[in-house]
Amino acid sequence: MTSRKCGERSFRDLIIEHMVKGVPAAKKRFDRKTGWFRYVGEGASARLREQDIIISIALLYTADSPANTMRGSKEVLALASRAGDALLDDMDSEGRFSGLKTDGSDWGRGYSCWTAYYWLEAYVLLRDYLDPMRRRRWEKGLRLTHTGAARELEEKWKGRTHNIATWFAMSLVRAGQVFEVPEWIELGADKCRTTARHQHPDGYWPEGSGPTIGYNLTYVHSLGLYYRFTGDAKVLPALRRATRFHLDFTYPDGTRVETVDGRQRYLAHDAGHAGKSAGTGWPGFAVTPEGRGLVAWCVERLRERWPDGGLSPGLASAWQHVPDDSGKTPPQAKRRYLSVYPPKHPRTIVRRSGPWFVCLSGYLTPPRERKNYTLKRWIMDRAQHLSIWHEKVGLVVGGGNSKNDPARSTFIVWSGNRCFYVADSAELKASTKEGDAITLRYGRRRCTLNVKALGPDRIEVVFSGPEKGKCSATASFTMPFQPGSRLTNSKGSPATEANPLRVWAWTWSEQDKGPRWFQTDACRVQVPTGSSVEWPVYPFNPYAINGAAPPDQAVARVATDVSPGEGAKRFVIKIV
Repeated sequence: MTSRKCGERSFRDLIIEHMVKGVPAAKKRFDRKTGWFRYVGEGASARLREQDIIISIALLYTADSPANTMRGSKEVLALASRAGDALLDDMDSEGRFSGLKTDGSDWGRGYSCWTAYYWLEAYVLLRDYLDPMRRRRWEKGLRLTHTGAARELEEKWKGRTHNIATWFAMSLVRAGQVFEVPEWIELGADKCRTTARHQHPDGYWPEGSGPTIGYNLTYVHSLGLYYRFTGDAKVLPALRRATRFHLDFTYPDGTRVETVDGRQRYLAHDAGHAGKSAGTGWPGFAVTPEGRGLVAWCVERLRERWPDGGLSPGLASAWQHVPDDSGKTPPQAKRRYLSVYPPKHPRTIVRRSGPWFVCLSGYLTPPRERKNYTLKRWIMDRAQHLSIWHEKVGLVVGGGNSKNDPARSTFIVWSGNRCFYVADSAELKASTKEGDAITLRYGRRRCTLNVKALGPDRIEVVFSGPEKGKCSATASFTMPFQPGSRLTNSKGSPATEANPLRVWAWTWSEQDKGPRWFQTDACRVQVPTGSSVEWPVYPFNPYAINGAAPPDQAVARVATDVSPGEGAKRFVIKIV
């Protein structure tokens, strides 16, 4: 296979080089006694998912690339072999794995579609190099867990479209091909086609009445691999629509735009070791020239953000299944562009203005559906509608949604004895002259947010609350300060730092004369009278059994009063 060029280097060689650099860190995390890769980082993570890099290690042992210095390494083969043995040791008699998380909670045994697939691909890569006994044991374990997955797909997931079910289906197709089990192929193919048919016309699979970027990528990855395994053209329209969707909701540094997401938050640091979700969705993007261009762009950005490399299993899939051709330049490479999406019934405005990238989200949870989600831990309130990114800083404003958490909302309106913080409707208006705007309705009250780039290093955010009525209102946005950042303000308060475990707050009233501002290592924020900033504010974390968020999800909340009579409140953010 010829290599597609990505900059001055081949696309596939860059991926291999990145993965090779990630091996030393993986070796440090590896427990040779148990065969498990230990989790490094704060917060809850599935212990089992740490083993997913087995596919990447197996690929490095076999991949034919001039950048692969690990090919044929006995140490690499031993590492992958022991990691696979650990999965066998953990598996019960029905093929299920433990549900132990790194926060100490146990979510019960179950079939892990993700790990089973990556282990399967490691087996395919290594089966000719495994000793006969290990090969037989691995095959027995893989057959057992896919037999259980097939049973669960027919019983638990029958009639349901879900990211887990779709990944199960794709893995069953692959396992059916490897072990010559036609009924697995038939079952998996039927589910994958059903998933493709149930896609929203806008290019995503709804969860909580709207998109979830991370899990949408899971669907794209699953169907992309399924297409590579089968050539089934019935899933191509869904993959093309999904690629179009993700071309809008990928920041120029390759990270996900969390603003439209109803489940996950911004993952600048990938919540752990370097880039462990990198490559997810890329096999699906590869069906269009624009998608292949996005993949090439993201590879370059990944290398910039994680110079020490990483072993994300998604990268192994990309190396195996993304075709080699030039693709087309993605919008992320352009200095200026506007997308109002979807065109007929706008839900978002995405604008690139030089170094700035802004997203306004009008995705909401309809009032009639909220009661269905109240007790569902995986579905967040769609209450935060703005994110701002800058090429020198990364994410400046935003971070994502929370649950039952007014402090994370763009507006809060108190009317009588009721508190409104999840909007009932949204109207979007794109304007280069006046700034892009979103008007949100809370009960009978309307609030508006405008955002406009004033130059390469300045941007304004203007909030307007209800014009009249017996109510009060607050507007806010969140800022993800870098840990350890030094913070100062116009009040002359002692400098402090962004320590996730240290609480502080500043307020500005009419008694504070002169310019009002606070400053971080990255930017200065000019604030209006009646404003405050508090740190740290944590979201609800559905991935921890107690809902506790890790320190790397701490943000500052910047708020101001926009009650009737207050008028518009203007913030100006300047990159320093």
